[in-house]
Amino acid sequence: MYCGTNKTALSSQNQISCTLLRLMEDVPFSRISISTLCREAGVSRQTFYSLFQSKENVITWTLQQSYCYDPDGQMDPDISRTTRTFSGSWQRIIFLISCIPACMIP
Repeated sequence: MYCGTNKTALSSQNQISCTLLRLMEDVPFSRISISTLCREAGVSRQTFYSLFQSKENVITWTLQQSYCYDPDGQMDPDISRTTRTFSGSWQRIIFLISCIPACMIP
């Protein structure tokens, strides 16, 4: 997963994340292809794979950015992120976490 500071890459990550969440409102996660996600997000597959390894990785990134999810179980050194309040409902968080295969959760 891309963790740099390039504004274009960060914008693309956000666009991919928002598009996946929007698609998931109507289509089951398992039925959303990378091709469809890229087409709807307006990014190339090459861009997708330079930023994420999989759709599950997009979910993890979304949880990290929006809900302070820490898959490694360590405190984030950026105190402003770790003390931020949750911006979404618990139902949405649980739903997003349920999309991550069990083998990817420590």
